[in-house]
Amino acid sequence: MKNDTKTNISSKNTLAIQASSWTFDRISQMSRDDISNLSHNATARGQFEVAELCQSILKTLPATRNSAGKKSSSKSVGDETENLAIASLEKFGRELIQLYDLSEKTARKLSRDIANFTPHKFMGKDGFVKTGGKGKKGALKFDKYISYRIQHETLVFSVVKPNETAEVLYEIQASPGVLPAPKKLSEVRQGIDELDINKAPRYAQYFSQFDEAANLFKLLIDKFAPKIQPGGS
Repeated sequence: MKNDTKTNISSKNTLAIQASSWTFDRISQMSRDDISNLSHNATARGQFEVAELCQSILKTLPATRNSAGKKSSSKSVGDETENLAIASLEKFGRELIQLYDLSEKTARKLSRDIANFTPHKFMGKDGFVKTGGKGKKGALKFDKYISYRIQHETLVFSVVKPNETAEVLYEIQASPGVLPAPKKLSEVRQGIDELDINKAPRYAQYFSQFDEAANLFKLLIDKFAPKIQPGGS
């Protein structure tokens, strides 16, 4: 007989996820490791509601103790939060590609009157997000992004984590005239000094919630990028 009061999930086993079957009460009865495994598998299968529910429950669990008896937060929780944020950005980017022509070819064509124009590749290889320079150099815990450039406008949606203990932030870069509450990037990100690199100041708006940042980015993409016409290639 199936026992719903205790659910064992092994990361080595294949997990068939049905979003409707994973309730708050059911997940709450599981161990921290099982919840982390469920979150990871849900993210991999695109069941983001399940993954987000797992993350909200993990945040309510008491701190674990290390071998010395000292309290410490579970590293896997932080990693799962990062993985979920990155997976959400990748899914969102793929959705936009289905709605708008974000190709380099079209951006170059529509910006042919701009001298030395260089378009951005919207996403990285095989539909994954790109890694920012600060993330590659270790100046940020991680820096993943998608971006679009057309005419004089460059739009960037980044998922950033300044350091190991900081919260994940969602960052929209654009010209200050199109951002509701812009801040100079150098005011928020350490190590960026526009005067030293002889570039015009870059501006960004920050959010703690993915959906809020995604809504703004989609509005900006809708403003600047051509839509894919029904029946078009």
